Amino acid sequence: MFVVLEIVELRENLLNQTNEKMSYEDSGGFDNDDNQSSQVPKKYRDRNFDVQNLIPICVMQAVYAENTAEDTFKIEKVEINMVSLVGKVVSVTPKNNRISFTIEDVSGKIEVNLISKIREEVVEHQYVRIYGFLRRWKDQTNILAVSLKKVTDFNEITFHTLDVIYSTLYLRKGLLPQESTKSAYTQAKKSSYQSQSSSQYVAPSTSNTLDDKVVDSVKNTISNLSENSSTGVRKRTIVESLAGHYSEAEVKDAIDKLVDNGDVYCTEEDFFKSN
Repeated sequence: MFVVLEIVELRENLLNQTNEKMSYEDSGGFDNDDNQSSQVPKKYRDRNFDVQNLIPICVMQAVYAENTAEDTFKIEKVEINMVSLVGKVVSVTPKNNRISFTIEDVSGKIEVNLISKIREEVVEHQYVRIYGFLRRWKDQTNILAVSLKKVTDFNEITFHTLDVIYSTLYLRKGLLPQESTKSAYTQAKKSSYQSQSSSQYVAPSTSNTLDDKVVDSVKNTISNLSENSSTGVRKRTIVESLAGHYSEAEVKDAIDKLVDNGDVYCTEEDFFKSN
């Protein structure tokens, strides 16, 4: 069944990357100098910071996004900055300073260029979530990805679709009578947990209180350590700062929860900044 997905959701603040090394003149916006590491081009870091949004999309929306100016795109007449896309990798082409691959969802296929600084292994037939910028080169739309996450829970594919649909309604009809700041995936996981707990043994309330304390501590740590940094704070630094208080696993789980809730965002691989 072919599903046409439409979306726009204003959710997370835009990352502000540092270090520039990329020419937009070669290979659709990449420099092939192996002596330099690929970074997010300055043109993306210098975008209009009045537009600070991260929008979940489908492939069709990327392909038909309105290109109003050089590397400026609109969906449903709303200017977008970064996008999030979930799909299956159908082909991979390693190149000098990047990995180029094609990602597919129910609405189509699109080329993605992954900067070499991100060392995640891209495997064919694997589902992934990417974050990046839309680009249009010689009338062909592609995505410059700055972050990639493997999908391990396939419910995430369905919930991404719900995020897409909800965002469209948000854009066209305004705020819906629900929590709008959390993704459908996050809300569904919470609902699923509560449903299971209702028919099983319920742990003492101190457990939930402890979880909240971990999340709050991690959130405050990220906020304090990244306050004067444009790239945020490294995950390892966050773990070390809270060593002796919480385990590494607890801190990492708290970071994932904060990202899911939109309280913090990933600026680049393993770097996080508070919204």
